[in-house]
Amino acid sequence: MIALTLLGVTVLCTVVHLAGLCLGTVLAGERVGTVGLFGGPTLLRLRLLGVTLRLGLVPVGGYVTSRFPNGNAPAPFIAAVMNACGPLALLLLGALLIGWVDALGEFGRGFGQLFWGALMPRAHGAALVLGAADLVARGQVALVVGLLAVKMAALNLLPFTGSNGGALLESLLGAGRSARVAGVLGAPQLALLAVLLVGWGVAIVLAVLTG
Repeated sequence: MIALTLLGVTVLCTVVHLAGLCLGTVLAGERVGTVGLFGGPTLLRLRLLGVTLRLGLVPVGGYVTSRFPNGNAPAPFIAAVMNACGPLALLLLGALLIGWVDALGEFGRGFGQLFWGALMPRAHGAALVLGAADLVARGQVALVVGLLAVKMAALNLLPFTGSNGGALLESLLGAGRSARVAGVLGAPQLALLAVLLVGWGVAIVLAVLTG
């Protein structure tokens, strides 16, 4: 039951993140093309109000694609605002549930926790997962939602290719300079992403076995 609750909290935060990206796209005067929830093979695909909705098999991540009516990509500032709206929506959710001061503090700590949790999955990663499970067991689900929301905001702002942080960096540097930076950092970036995925995978398994 606790595991299902944590999964539900993760899904909720992912949906809020995608909703923020959709809102940013609309506010920028663009059209939402596809909203994808989860990765892997497609379980369900349908169209609603001109938007393609896709549900994947693997309960991790999501994405929003845009359609540009004039055929041109948005200006850098507009693109930055569009990509910032997803993490901002998560920060707002966290602030509503745990307060602005705690939300910003946990958001700042989230960057370090993401890396230390992956690099030391037993000592840090599993401990964080078990801490969240303990809060759920004590009925503090709203607190868990707020904490996970701000941690996911930090995760999405990491400057990886395909993330909101990577898109924000591209908007600031320009497409040409960003491509050169990506070419130099491509391999290290992939290695770091692999460490995060494997490390947190191990941490979750250890938490399940320990709990």
